[in-house]
Amino acid sequence: MIQKVILSTNDILYEILLWLISIPKTFIRVASSVRWAHNYIDRELIKEIDSQFDEYTPPIIFFLLLAVVPAVSSIPLLARLEEEGDFLMQTLLQLNLESKFLVASVFMAAWPLAASIVIQKLKHEPVSRSGLRNGFYTQAYLFGTVAPFVFLSIPGQSIIQNNDAPQWLKGLFLIPSVYTTWFLYQEYILVRDQLNRSALKSIGIVTLIFFSGFGLVLIAEIMVLIALGIIAFSSGFPYIK
Repeated sequence: MIQKVILSTNDILYEILLWLISIPKTFIRVASSVRWAHNYIDRELIKEIDSQFDEYTPPIIFFLLLAVVPAVSSIPLLARLEEEGDFLMQTLLQLNLESKFLVASVFMAAWPLAASIVIQKLKHEPVSRSGLRNGFYTQAYLFGTVAPFVFLSIPGQSIIQNNDAPQWLKGLFLIPSVYTTWFLYQEYILVRDQLNRSALKSIGIVTLIFFSGFGLVLIAEIMVLIALGIIAFSSGFPYIK
């Protein structure tokens, strides 16, 4: 029994150490070229499951660690910045960690899912689990590189508004805006490569993806509110810590 526990702990520590090495390497590769991310996923998905994503961090783990975890960590700060009457943020603040993680995963997956669905539909291919996998994994990689910078901008809002803050510190928090622009440009490149459309049409498609992502966030918010209400009335708030 003790030997099994030791071996299990050893495997977990080994995986964590590998993530510490592979996540920065994956981030740099994806940030430098979204084409590389798309081609890498193409190559990996034809391999046996045990051999997939061995050299770089798997896209879903990359997405969870760089997008969902920062989102969960930002909930207390967002709740303070929002109005006290904001029901959703105040409710999220009261959730236990597992529920926060689940809700954040739903919200953060809105953009990757919207982008992969829009591209899949414009390719006139069926929107199915297997059909969306490549596109969603690519979007998960791409969104995972921008999400930390987006959440970095949250405390930056109060710093920028503070007249006593040093100018260099205010300038530092403009980086998320620059990186978000880069993210949209990478999305544009991905659309042009996959759909072979003109520059103007590709910009229009990225705009469609942008608003589709916000639409899915709104749908996710409604679904979360309904789910929280159902759980609250049926189980006596088990999700509250």
